[in-house]
Amino acid sequence: MSYIRTLELAQLPNHTVRRVRVGSQEVLLFRQGEWMSAVSARCPHQNLLLPPREKGGVVTCPFHGAQFNLISGECLRQPLSSDTNSD
Repeated sequence: MSYIRTLELAQLPNHTVRRVRVGSQEVLLFRQGEWMSAVSARCPHQNLLLPPREKGGVVTCPFHGAQFNLISGECLRQPLSSDTNSD
């Protein structure tokens, strides 16, 4: 595993998300205590940028509602489509 320095831990307040560019990629950095994670800043559904906002360690795609865990990168909710029934 390799690491790329993007910013110091002190530059990212606890439970804060920041979008940064690493080479040609945009990533979301998330800090939880003394630990920082990085996940893609693009929703894999349509490659749209995810907002640098979190709730409970989860980021939600504002375009189709997909949700991603900021620690593991796991997709917690698949994108909603126009034919999804929200009842």
